[in-house]
Amino acid sequence: MDTTILLIVVIVVMVAAFVATMLVGSSKRNREEDPSYMQRTGKKWARLTWFYVVVVVAILVIFLIIVNK
Repeated sequence: MDTTILLIVVIVVMVAAFVATMLVGSSKRNREEDPSYMQRTGKKWARLTWFYVVVVVAILVIFLIIVNK
């Protein structure tokens, strides 16, 4: 399978996961069930951001290893 196709698939999955995470995090139902949720978001968003950064870097490293073989 072509590495470009794999990279596109990975990017699409990551973008979909990011959008889904944002939708769940800011959903009306989520705010209604736990009103304090939106008051304590700093650490949660920081952890989530670091998770995405680590995943993106890992995927880029894997991609570069595959391309340079």
